[in-house]
Amino acid sequence: MLSHLTGRALRAALAAAAALAVAVPGSAAASVTGVASSAVSAVTTQCPADAPVARTFARWLDPALYKLAPGGDFEPGSQPWKLAGGARIVAGNATQKVGGRDDGWSLELRPGASATSPASCVGLAEPTFRMFSSGSLTGLVLAQAVYGSLGVPAGVATGGAWSPTLPMLTGVGAAGRSFSIRLQNIGLGTVRVDDVYIDPYRRS
Repeated sequence: MLSHLTGRALRAALAAAAALAVAVPGSAAASVTGVASSAVSAVTTQCPADAPVARTFARWLDPALYKLAPGGDFEPGSQPWKLAGGARIVAGNATQKVGGRDDGWSLELRPGASATSPASCVGLAEPTFRMFSSGSLTGLVLAQAVYGSLGVPAGVATGGAWSPTLPMLTGVGAAGRSFSIRLQNIGLGTVRVDDVYIDPYRRS
């Protein structure tokens, strides 16, 4: 089990590094630097603290409190994501069911497919997000934090059995700024994603 997790983490780290090198060349890298610089100058968040939070990933040794991203459970009635390239909502939930025992849907991303979340507020107090993924071992989903037309590579989700991703950076640019999460399958196999959560950096 340990070797499986180690291999998964290594594959994810290598893929994230490769995606960052490919996705942020030249002038785009300067834009990313600008995002990081403005984040340093922002000292507070203007995002409302009205979403319920829980230690969603506590069993995976992550004690942070998380809030559900808009439509991040992909359940009927939740805010819809923008789907492209054959992405679709399918029956079958992440086996961990962190959002509730009655949850029964997830996001399916075929090779080349993408999905973008509704916009939400993010600032220095919302530094990371995580989700669950499963599917083909040849699948690889690139996650981006999107600000307007700029997508900042944040991490990757891989196939295999349902399991949580590593924390991904929101790349905050300013307090109270609007951002979306974009997921795109850049691999060769189908990957499913579920239960996308944002860390609002609130501690009890």
